Amino acid sequence: MTTAASDPRTDTLRIAQPAVEIPLPESASDQAEKQTIAALIYEPLVTLRNCHPEPGLAESWTVEDDGRRWIFHLRENAQFHDGRACTAEDVLYACRRLMDAEGPFEMEGPYVPYFGALHLEATDRHTVTMVSEEPMSYIPEVCAGVVVGEGPGLGTLPVGTGPYRVEAYTPGDSLTLVATDSAGDRRYPRIVIQQVEEPEDRLRAIQSGEVDLATGLETLPHPVDLSGLTARKNLNTLSVTGFFNGFSEPFKDSRARLAINLAVDVGAIIDEVWGGMAVPAATIVSPNHLGYPQGLVPHPYDPVAATRLLENVEMPSVLEVRTPHIIPDRALQVTEMIVDQLGAIGIRLRVDDQEDRPKYAQEVGSKHIGHLSIFDSSPLSTYRVMWEKISSRARGLWWQGVVDETADILIEEAGRAHEPNDQEVAYGEALSWLHENPPWLYLYHPIKLWAHKTHVSGVEMDAGGMLRLTGRE
Repeated sequence: MTTAASDPRTDTLRIAQPAVEIPLPESASDQAEKQTIAALIYEPLVTLRNCHPEPGLAESWTVEDDGRRWIFHLRENAQFHDGRACTAEDVLYACRRLMDAEGPFEMEGPYVPYFGALHLEATDRHTVTMVSEEPMSYIPEVCAGVVVGEGPGLGTLPVGTGPYRVEAYTPGDSLTLVATDSAGDRRYPRIVIQQVEEPEDRLRAIQSGEVDLATGLETLPHPVDLSGLTARKNLNTLSVTGFFNGFSEPFKDSRARLAINLAVDVGAIIDEVWGGMAVPAATIVSPNHLGYPQGLVPHPYDPVAATRLLENVEMPSVLEVRTPHIIPDRALQVTEMIVDQLGAIGIRLRVDDQEDRPKYAQEVGSKHIGHLSIFDSSPLSTYRVMWEKISSRARGLWWQGVVDETADILIEEAGRAHEPNDQEVAYGEALSWLHENPPWLYLYHPIKLWAHKTHVSGVEMDAGGMLRLTGRE
């Protein structure tokens, strides 16, 4: 890392974040650090800004035939960093590549079920048409996964149509980006992103002036002194949750699932494990997500009501709770508190912890979760969470056996509600039902803490945790 102090009068923005990796366009990663980098280099067909679809490479779109035909109109002056024009054929190629790509941990790519149900066509040089047999309200949401560009290769730098081109890149170390003509006059001409893995080192880097901005400070294990800096907090879309095993008792029974939500003191977990840097979850997605109902509040901590519900539920003598060591962060500490809290009402738990995080994800995907498994949910698309993780008709990779016919009907109705207002209402009805009839143990949504020098302007953090440049004064 350079030791030269940042100068407010320079045009270089220096960022320290936990990881520096340019993702492949088809990687479909939800990791905030990768998303920050990807959004600077590439463009998605549609941007999910704070979980709501907005123009990306497609400057607009229209819908016909009651949600069965979606027509995307590309920005006509879009160019790759090598000067080549970006056309509808490039979008189709990105869709095919997304269909062929593996998902995380060597699993099927998450977008395969969606694009597999579509007929794709380049209607003309700047128009892409997507047609399905059934109405699909969520096409703009899943089109956020269609990222157009070429990723880094052996001896080659990535090329996209985004506001910055890559000047230099050392994976796991640093990335230098230079603004393109499409970046606009209010952008920083140059950005240097440095990998600084430990939060204490990121804090020291910004305090010493080695960088102008540092992310991921919420993971610091002590109160953070950010005097002299502009500190920023953002509620993150990530849901930290407990997956219930709905294939067998006790959590095949909806009363048991609700009882555990009442018996776990999420507020105490947030205070003790995270020092208040999270908010309790009330349903399967965060308050930032599309369709989140206004006024929805988390379940109260009510061990008396939980005990009453469990009186008519057949409980095993010991519940097995599975947990990773990381991702979600501090999962072991969270699990220990859940064990103590449920023990207070007479429920014994045995902890099975898994240190190998990729293996743990594969085990969860194969439904090896004990009675309860600590996990997280990261998609920015509300519909993807409902369809891939909740619907017993879809039975997606992360579905864990809970069958709720009403939820299934509401999710399918949401999938057909292609008018924006109807979609908000339909999503909200499904999310409200899932609040009242939880398929998961709802835990919390983290708060992201980041800081920058006072001279830095025009940088915001999206609800998903990615940095976005909005322009400078």
